[in-house]
Amino acid sequence: MQKVIRGKAFVFGANIDTDQIYAGRYLELTDPHEVAKHALEGIDPGFVKEFQPGDIIVASTNFGCGSSREHAAVALKAVGIGAILADYLSTGQVTNETTGATAQAQPLSDYVMMILESGGIKPLIKNQYGLKG
Repeated sequence: MQKVIRGKAFVFGANIDTDQIYAGRYLELTDPHEVAKHALEGIDPGFVKEFQPGDIIVASTNFGCGSSREHAAVALKAVGIGAILADYLSTGQVTNETTGATAQAQPLSDYVMMILESGGIKPLIKNQYGLKG
């Protein structure tokens, strides 16, 4: 099944780390809606104001590098990212609707997909071991 994603593209360079995606000073927030308000604030303070659900992030290598800060992934998911196109993180086939050019990206591993579908590593582990809270 092919999914068409349409939206504004926000273009970033290489080595966008998790602190730029979600700053450490907000780690006490746990509600995804509150977390989303600070998505990419470290690199583009106006990102959330300009962003519309379904918009796309295009980045170079090492998008999401640094610590394994779960809040970074939660922030991007909660804000409603349509797709992230970056070396080693893209999935599926990408088609430029203007030119018709297509590219096949390297898919994410099954384990990474399980983490994403579970809402993060903590919910995945809690579910696997029947933990509450």
